[in-house]
This record gives sequence, structure tokens and C-alpha cells, in this order.
Amino acid sequence: MRIGFINDQPRYSGMGAYAFNLFEELKKLCDIDHIFLDYDKKTIKRIDSSRSDNLETEPIAKTFHLPLFDRKVFFWERIGDKIPKYDLYHFADQNMSFLAKGRKAIVTCCDISHCIERQNLIDFYTRRCLYLGFKFADRLIVISKHTRKDIVKFIGIPKHKIKVIYLGVHSRYKQRNSLSVRKKLNLPLDKKIILHVGTRDKRKNVSTLIKAFYILQKRMNNVILLRRGPERTENIELIKKLHIAHRIQFIDFVPGDEIPFYYNAADLLVFPSTYEGFGLPTLEAMASGCPVIAARATSIPEVVGDAAILTEPYDVDSIAENMFKVLNNNVLREELVRKGLERAKLFTWKKVALETLKYYKEV
Repeated sequence: MRIGFINDQPRYSGMGAYAFNLFEELKKLCDIDHIFLDYDKKTIKRIDSSRSDNLETEPIAKTFHLPLFDRKVFFWERIGDKIPKYDLYHFADQNMSFLAKGRKAIVTCCDISHCIERQNLIDFYTRRCLYLGFKFADRLIVISKHTRKDIVKFIGIPKHKIKVIYLGVHSRYKQRNSLSVRKKLNLPLDKKIILHVGTRDKRKNVSTLIKAFYILQKRMNNVILLRRGPERTENIELIKKLHIAHRIQFIDFVPGDEIPFYYNAADLLVFPSTYEGFGLPTLEAMASGCPVIAARATSIPEVVGDAAILTEPYDVDSIAENMFKVLNNNVLREELVRKGLERAKLFTWKKVALETLKYYKEV
């Protein structure tokens, strides 16, 4: 059985990490090609080695650029029939699910947040149309039980057609010497560092974290908040209003190979998202020996188990109090580190690949 693994996400994006890490293990187990749909260059390419960021392989096919209003969905539509022939297709991004029509296919879905938290009506209806492609797929893979529940409820796919296969964590997420890492990243050596990792989506609930941090910094003058990711305008305004800009550091872009070091530099990851398909930063933090405080919401409890402190996502006072406890109670901190390291061992990409291969054979 020849399998086409179809991906359009770069390595260090959320679903890109899924695609590249999973393919690296799958290619050891079966006859599979990694087919990359390169929107920027309007080409289809075969990835020879997922260990390399060099995607400049010879294109399998090309398409034209559509002036003025070109978007990914139009690119996929134009180039979809140029994807090579395989016995089974695995589309690693749910937005490409409509390409499953007429093919023996599995589609991976990380979440359907755009259908639930409606921030933009155009995006909402676009995603709804794209997700109709789920009905063309023979089976779906989801990365949490919560996502499966959402798809059954909002898209109407039968539960028996959906397989839950949790994500893995790469071996580069591991314990390191915090002081050495802080020197490498040019971060303060004498401060407690609270880390947040995520996009600028409203569901990341960064405003609640900022308010909780405002309370915390009144009790501790040696603490800073480090946020990795782009920021919303309203959050920047909130920070100015609270006069805490000098205690918060934003890092918009981090080279992919440096990402793991930020977990090692931090004393604590706080992750108050209201909606996650999985919540990979919590797993990456636990594998790195970084304690975690996270929201008791959607898929997050599935991932962290009892290895993190869970709070209600909008409970500012509780988040602030728990941050203070973790930063000032070494016994609690060491317990969270120990539990987190053990929990992270349950999530490996080899395990993900074996479960995925088994599902291929079932389909």
C-alpha cells in the first residue's frame, strides 16, 4: 500500500510540527511520501527528508498565481488534481479536507475553533464550507476526545468514523540548565519568568493572564511575563493602562530551533486558553521540566492529567494566587516538575505513528 501524506504547513507551525514529526516516524514503518503543497511558490513538492528545512526540491507540479485575491483555498482547488496517485491519502490539515473527494482518504483535524468561537463571520463561513469536506473522507483523525465531540456535534460526522490519536512531543524538549539557557537567550538571570506561548487569537485569553500578572507583580517585584507570539491591540492597551509594560516582554518571532529553550528559561508556563484542540505548549513545557498552570477547559485536562494546576479560565484571582504559590513553594514546584516529566513520557511520536499506521490498515 502506497500512502500519500499531504501537508501544506511549515515545520514550526502547530500542524506543521504534527506533519513533519509524524512523517519522520511513519517513513520507518511504511511506504509513504510526504507531499508538500507550497502556497507561496504555487507548487507541489515531494519532501525527501523531514529533517531538513530545505523544501527546494524539484516541483512535481506548478500552477499560476491568481492576482489580487488569491487565497490558499483557491490554490488547493487549482492544484489538487495534480497530486500524485496513491492507494491511500492522509491529509494532515483539516482545511484541505475537500480534496478527499473521490479519493481513499483520511483527514486529520486539530480543532474546529473557528466554528465555535466566531470572531470573523467571513472566516467562520469559509471554514464551515471547508469542513464540509470531512464528509468526503473515509475516516478522520483528531488529536483529542474534545475535538471528536465537537465534530460530532457541530459537523455531524458519526463518532465511529473518528479516531482519537494524541500528539507526541519531540526529544528536543527536555530539561536543561536554566541559567545557561537564559544567558544564551539574553534573558534576566535574577528574575522569575512566567511564560506564555500562543497565537493572537482571542481564545488564548491573554487578557486574563495580564490581569492576573498585574495582581502578582504587586506581591513580587522580581517577576516578569514573557510572551512568545504576536499580540492583540487591546492587550497592548490593557498593559499600558495597568502601567506594567516594563515587566512584560514580547517576542514575536523565535527561530524554530530556539523554541525549546524558552521552556527551560521559564519558571512557569501559564496557559489560560478557553479553547484548544490539544494545547501542545503544555506538553512541551512538561517535557522540559517547566511547571504548568492551565485552564480547566476543552481538551487541556486530557493532556495534562494531574501533572498541572488547573483553574477556571477567567478566574483572575485564582490564576494569580496559583502563580504565587508555584513561584514561592519549592516543594509544590518540584512535584509539578516530577509529574510533568512522567506525564510527557506518555506522548511520543513513535506511538503516534504506530497508532496512525494501524488506522491506515483498518481503512
